Amino acid sequence: MRGTTIRNYVAMGLLGFGSGLPLLMISTTLAIYLREQGMTLTAIGLYSYVLTPYAVKFLWAPILDSYRVPGVGALLGLRRSWILVTQLGVAATLLVIPAIDVGRATETLALVALLTAFLGATQDIAVDSWRIEAAPPEQQGVLTAIYQIGYRVALIAAGAGALAIAELWSWESAYRVMAALMLAAALGVLIAPAVAEKPAQTANLVETFVEPLREFFSRTAPVIVPLVAFILLYRLPDFLFSSISAPFYIDMGYTKLEIAGVSKVYGVLMSIAGAMAGGVVVANISLRTALILGVVLASASNLAFAYMALGQKGLVMLAAAITADNFAAGFSGTIFIAYLSRLTSLTFAASQYALLSSLYSLAGRLLGGLSGIVVDAIGYPLFFLLSAASGIPALLLCVTPVTSSGVANRKEEAARG
Repeated sequence: MRGTTIRNYVAMGLLGFGSGLPLLMISTTLAIYLREQGMTLTAIGLYSYVLTPYAVKFLWAPILDSYRVPGVGALLGLRRSWILVTQLGVAATLLVIPAIDVGRATETLALVALLTAFLGATQDIAVDSWRIEAAPPEQQGVLTAIYQIGYRVALIAAGAGALAIAELWSWESAYRVMAALMLAAALGVLIAPAVAEKPAQTANLVETFVEPLREFFSRTAPVIVPLVAFILLYRLPDFLFSSISAPFYIDMGYTKLEIAGVSKVYGVLMSIAGAMAGGVVVANISLRTALILGVVLASASNLAFAYMALGQKGLVMLAAAITADNFAAGFSGTIFIAYLSRLTSLTFAASQYALLSSLYSLAGRLLGGLSGIVVDAIGYPLFFLLSAASGIPALLLCVTPVTSSGVANRKEEAARG
């Protein structure tokens, strides 16, 4: 029987930190850097497409299930070797980004940022696979919470931390420090215990990609339609607001300093608290009940913003709304990751988890992008009521077989426990 140890927890925290760091350094932080270098808003907007690998990482995830990294793979094993190589790659690209002349080599900079995203997304695939294989289902909640804590601490470092370093010293220093922190996160690979590797199940490259899908669909066929709908809808109350959160705060009259302090620092701490609470809850009650609590909290948190949109302003109101929203996001996020982890087969952990996580994140990005249109049409108060109500379909699906252990592989659950 596999179990978690302090060593697993420390490793998971470091690996979570490594997963969170590159994302912000090639999105929000990079956008601020490019603006200060004189790049137009149109060009900066186009740069956001470098994050595409995070949404389509399932396309190459099967390779990480079947092929080791040459050389280092024999020493560290399948999962840890992929993690280490991608972490070293991210650190290298972070050093290169500020060395590129933005005015003369915008295409080169875009390619390096795209490579960073590809390496970061590949790292996520390997880290998620190690997490799923390192602990049995009943302990996934705690391990997921620790992963989220590390991830969100990295968001503070790559956000407020990098901006502070750039302000006090230079952008080159900021990216160098973040590259050094990425190397520090690589210590998680050395701390992480090796996990039992499954024998190769595929005979050729075609089967490498087809077999994980065949296994998943054959196991979940009776509930595949409501299952996919549930995955698409569960995080909808969070995604609908996230894409317009910054404009909303500005429209409510808050300053950039107030937004940074309350939303980007205090808010992250609240999401960490939510992640910890989610880990405790999912370890002590049924997964179905935990999922219900998660979607109820995520939906209800939108009501605080509806109240704010009616004219209730001030820092206390902002802090209260941020507390509700970020705590609920961390809480429901931990529970949902534990749920997706239970849906995966140990044999195809990389392929199937990447597919499931890409499915819900891609849907969220597409639907969240429509939020501005809805706000322009009906205003903020009604929008937040609508976003709160968007959790109802997922809540109804919680009582269907998609949230029962029946969708998991019973033979593998026995192996896990």
